[in-house]
Order: sequence, then structure tokens, then C-alpha cells
Amino acid sequence: MCTVAAGLVTAHFNAKIARLCIDKKIDPDDFILSHFDCRLGHYSSWDEAISILLWRAYDCSINGVSDAVYHTRAAGKQVMGAPTGEKLRWLHENGRLPLSPHQAHGSYFVRVRRVIEGFNPKTQTTVMSLRGRVEKVDAHVLEMARKDAMLLEDDVLPS
Repeated sequence: MCTVAAGLVTAHFNAKIARLCIDKKIDPDDFILSHFDCRLGHYSSWDEAISILLWRAYDCSINGVSDAVYHTRAAGKQVMGAPTGEKLRWLHENGRLPLSPHQAHGSYFVRVRRVIEGFNPKTQTTVMSLRGRVEKVDAHVLEMARKDAMLLEDDVLPS
């Protein structure tokens, strides 16, 4: 399911970009096609699950630095091949810090249940209902783990 979702997002995104290029009289073949990936895991314990989350957050801190250097298009091959510390120094010297939150520590999404206000067309009334949602948590995963706050304390939150 995850790979299908990533493929669908990739295809939709590339189609929209191609349409924008065509509308602006730009040759879409001049651009590299975007690609997205997606991961899904099943773990038998919270310790197993959090270990992969922590590794991915750490890995993102390394990959995000490389991504930031790459996307400046001003860095040469020497900087691109340098260790992370040297890349960070180069980014700082070139006014490219701080990194965006996504590059610095990735994104963390959780499934929550929210009480929402909706409209019931059968009764023509406004009603409150409980709905499941996947939401982004705007926090650093490693800091959340340090504070033992990876799981939300209350599964049902007002919207």
C-alpha cells in the first residue's frame, strides 16, 4: 500500500509539474523527474518501533545536510563529497543555516482521533463526531524521545 501511495504521489506530482511547464512554455524534458518513497513498518514492541524512529531521525540529520548542500547548486563536488561537519561549516559560511525543520530532523506523523463539528444532511443539524486523522507533529523526534513524549497522552483531542 505504501509503495502504491508513493507511486501515485510521484505520478500526480510529475503530471502537475509537466502541465505547469507546458503552460509556461518550458520544455518539461529539461527537468529531472521527481520521485518519492514511503516506508511502512510493523513491530512487535514499542522498543522495536522507537529504535527505527530514532535511527531515521538521526539519519535525516545527516541526509538533510547533504540535501541542503546539493540544493544550493553553488557547492562544488568537493563540498558535496565532504564529511557532514565540513558541509555544515560550508552552509554556515554561505548563510544557509538554519536548515528547514524537514531537513534538520525529518517529519513525524501520528494517527489521532479528533472531535469535529459536521453537518448531518438527513437531520439538517450540526453534530459532533469522532474521526481518525493522520497529523504531522511539529517537533524534533530526538527531543520528543528524550522527553518520553513520542506518543500523545490523549488519543482523543479537540480539533
